[in-house]
Amino acid sequence: MDYIIGVGDKIAISLYKNEDLNSTVVVRPDGKISFPLIGEVVAAGKTPLELRQILTEKLSEFINAPEVMVNLIGMENFTVYVYGPKSLAGQKNIRGNTNMLQFFATLDTLSDDVDLKESSLIRNNKKEAVNFYKLLREGDLTQNVYLKPGDVIFIKELAAKPVIQETNQFKNKVKVIGEVRSEGNFDYKEGMTVLDAILMAGGFYPIR
Repeated sequence: MDYIIGVGDKIAISLYKNEDLNSTVVVRPDGKISFPLIGEVVAAGKTPLELRQILTEKLSEFINAPEVMVNLIGMENFTVYVYGPKSLAGQKNIRGNTNMLQFFATLDTLSDDVDLKESSLIRNNKKEAVNFYKLLREGDLTQNVYLKPGDVIFIKELAAKPVIQETNQFKNKVKVIGEVRSEGNFDYKEGMTVLDAILMAGGFYPIR
């Protein structure tokens, strides 16, 4: 995946045949950069190609067919990848010198539906010896390693528990047996009397 520009990144922007506009800029805390002729432009959250397209479009109002080059010369950010619950999964752009606790603090709160003991940090296609449960539930700071570019954080979801619905076919029922035309279970209604139940069962057999 393409690198996502972040706060603190240093970018060299140059224009072919317009070298007087060449500039080296640093992405400010507000995510913007300043460039001659066009002023402020949002750079954070863009790929270098997207930023180049934005600059080209804006500069075309002042220069005929500008040829813009965007080069990252100082990257203070890098990308890690999260696999797991949909609310957490995705490509994450973080600052350098970010450890596991700092990273998890940027995510939504982990629910009880994740299995931290089976979750893992994958680096260069190998599992690292990091125990998420000890770190996040027991506060074991020996597990608080620093992340590196391209790290994959795999958060395992617990298997869905079967939903057991308790049913009671005789709930809110009255049972009528004896000398009635139709023994059985009948729906109970608030305020029902014995006579009402007998009538629902068809009444008594005729007396012979």
